[in-house]
Amino acid sequence: MKKTLIGALAIVLLATSCKVKKDEQENIIGKPDVKIENGRFTPEVMWGMGKMGEYAVSQDGKKIAYTVTYYDIEANKGNAEIYVMNADGSEVKQVTTTAKSEFNIVWLDENTLAFARGTDNGPQMFKIGIDGSGEKQVSEIAGGIEGFKLSNDNSKVIYTATVGKQKEPEIEKLYEGLPQATGRINEDLMYRHWDEWVDAIPHIYVADFDGNSVKNATDVLDGEPYECPMRPWGGLEQVAFSPDGKYIAYTCRKKTGIDYAKSTNSDIYLYTIADKSVKNLSEGIMGYDQNPVFSHDGKKIAWESMERDGYESDLIRLMVMDLTTGERTNMSENFDYYFTGISWSDDDKEILGVVYYRGTDQVFACNLATKEFRQITGGCHDIHSFELVNGKLYCDQVSMQYPSEIYVYDANGNKAEGTKISAINDDVLSQVRMGKVEEHWIKTHDGKDMLTWLIYPYNYDSTKTYPALLY
Repeated sequence: MKKTLIGALAIVLLATSCKVKKDEQENIIGKPDVKIENGRFTPEVMWGMGKMGEYAVSQDGKKIAYTVTYYDIEANKGNAEIYVMNADGSEVKQVTTTAKSEFNIVWLDENTLAFARGTDNGPQMFKIGIDGSGEKQVSEIAGGIEGFKLSNDNSKVIYTATVGKQKEPEIEKLYEGLPQATGRINEDLMYRHWDEWVDAIPHIYVADFDGNSVKNATDVLDGEPYECPMRPWGGLEQVAFSPDGKYIAYTCRKKTGIDYAKSTNSDIYLYTIADKSVKNLSEGIMGYDQNPVFSHDGKKIAWESMERDGYESDLIRLMVMDLTTGERTNMSENFDYYFTGISWSDDDKEILGVVYYRGTDQVFACNLATKEFRQITGGCHDIHSFELVNGKLYCDQVSMQYPSEIYVYDANGNKAEGTKISAINDDVLSQVRMGKVEEHWIKTHDGKDMLTWLIYPYNYDSTKTYPALLY
């Protein structure tokens, strides 16, 4: 009788297990089969395309890992998975297949990736082989993390997590006798960032990482009521390890209340891991200072800098500091364009960044010796971000005619067109009719050059007259 009961229970458990696994499989949102009639690009076609998210080039430059999100319109949600391909775009392999999105991909070695994924305890850090084997959760941070960044030797990790919620005034006095009512009382600034409430403060933590677990975490801003990264848009681009792993540069606006709400005066702070000392590197610069990046030799640090406090749209300048002498240099004093997403060249003689230039986002390089800027990429497209590996630029590139794909450029190029290496949406775009796009510069009444984009109908015939939409 006992054996029969145990056997019956085993069958029930096995059946339940199979059902759970089946249900999980059914809930996974993957690549849809998009069939297009008459080449029309409809909203349904657009949501059937994959959206490239992050990408990371392996240290040897031989492989690229990236995420793609596919969507389910009826479920009103999307799901991101990790893919790996050779650096020339060949041999694409899907690494993960889960119902929860993966993000924050980082190469641990030539065969292993680290990434983050949601769990019952919030997003946590995982690792996995690029063949999909050996997946393991390596962090167990209470409440989860927002993202992480590894030191050069992978021995330390910075992760972002929120500290306790702000104290909220009791609202029962407004809703006495109405237990189902909800609401909030805000008695001071800063209580909201655009579309999110300021209920919790993000802090960065530094911890030891042995490849299998995250241990001995220290709150870099322990006891401080300040945000790092800064809300609402800041991420781990606002934080950097020094090449030797002994220091952390981070972005922070150390203000509270109405002063915080009115000010754009953030600074770059240098934190020494050994003794927890902190130094303000951008003291006296009154606007946004953010996104620090160390040179490869660790002797200099660069960051994006605005000059004036309270002015969110000030010119984003390239600031460089010699960490030995403390001398700061504005490299953009003769350059009248934003310079963002910065990265040092392999020899530390140039700094590369994305510049919004004459209607498109392109990669430029600044020569540290001469303060001269040169344009590297060109074409009718935008480059959102890039990675520089072994003299090659791997770029997230998008245009009016195609969504984000990975392109590669020669870092020594001169306004060159790149080579497309990913093919996330080629199968869909091959079925879509697209008209050509041209840029036209028009003289205004006061002699300025004004850019307009002309998008032609599919199969445009110059002898015919077409209706036009003016935006």
